[in-house]
Amino acid sequence: MPADATVVTILLGTNDTRFGEDGDEIAKRAVTNLRQLIALYHAKAPDARFVIMASPAIYPDMLPENLRNANYNERSPAKVAALRDAYKAMAAEDHLQFIDLSELPSRTNSIEGVHPNAAGQQQLADKIWTELGLASAQ
Repeated sequence: MPADATVVTILLGTNDTRFGEDGDEIAKRAVTNLRQLIALYHAKAPDARFVIMASPAIYPDMLPENLRNANYNERSPAKVAALRDAYKAMAAEDHLQFIDLSELPSRTNSIEGVHPNAAGQQQLADKIWTELGLASAQ
């Protein structure tokens, strides 16, 4: 982490939704870990602005067997929503910027229900750049 970093964006949690716990437990643990991570980064770059991003959408009906075997399933969207809500609350409490990616990419721009295709990556980038107040990522 360079000491002169001005903006640090953090997107965590999608892989956490794979575990069998309910969304609130996953979110609680993720927020604790996220606060520790920010403290470490802040020590390295004290003037940086931190931006927390909610995990992108998961589409259970598109999931192939390998992702189902990795524990993505019908409960995944609720877990993404729990993470989103927890990150949004954390951002408000800690005076951080929050970017909600939980409804992106669109269904047609998801490769297999979890990962975005090129157009989906563009959707995510455009949303992030817009929320950061920067020009489009195109």
